[in-house]
Amino acid sequence: MKRNKIVAIALLCAALVLVAGCGQSEEPDVPQAYVQGILDTLYLGEVSGDLLALTGTEDADVLMAEYENGLAVEADYFAHFFSTGDLSEDATVLVKEFYRDLYRLARYEVAPSVDAGESGVAGSDEDGKMLYTVDVTVEPIDVVLRFVDEELNAYAQRFKAETSNDLPATERQMLYVGGLLEGIRGYMKAPGYLEPVTIRVEVSQDAGDELYRIRGNGLTDIDEQIIHYR
Repeated sequence: MKRNKIVAIALLCAALVLVAGCGQSEEPDVPQAYVQGILDTLYLGEVSGDLLALTGTEDADVLMAEYENGLAVEADYFAHFFSTGDLSEDATVLVKEFYRDLYRLARYEVAPSVDAGESGVAGSDEDGKMLYTVDVTVEPIDVVLRFVDEELNAYAQRFKAETSNDLPATERQMLYVGGLLEGIRGYMKAPGYLEPVTIRVEVSQDAGDELYRIRGNGLTDIDEQIIHYR
């Protein structure tokens, strides 16, 4: 369900001209900086000068819009996972603010890129593209998982027993969602992390337009690991 989250920024970055590296005494690791910049934007809400240069973007708000889109997608997933129904406007704001804080706990490390050679040499049908791999090691955040395992059932039963069915649906939803978030935030005071997972992201560069593009499902796989729900 969260797979749409990384599509827009991946397409945006792929569509713009690379302008970084000019005047630098040392050859930059562009694929590494490219992946690092995308992840920092999506999870930390931080748009680096490197990513702006790499994408030829002058307005950071263009990339920050992808961060906001990611929060909205995560809020939709929250509603799906906890069976809250479509979130009201107020509940959506509450959940998005929660994910801003939770994302700040994200742990990932982007390794230097490895030149995988020319795809034509490797027998690929995408002749003329240079291929790189970038390994990203993620330590999944466990706070939602711990809440679900240790408190969710008891909370849901208590809420059902103590909350009037006569409340307006939006008010009832806000109370339920607020209780969920309060419970999870309790675990965020001492966050834990699961065993690190290393995911390989493929980056290609076209010899014709010299643009860098993300290939495959690497970004989606990273997104599935950042926060564990079950």
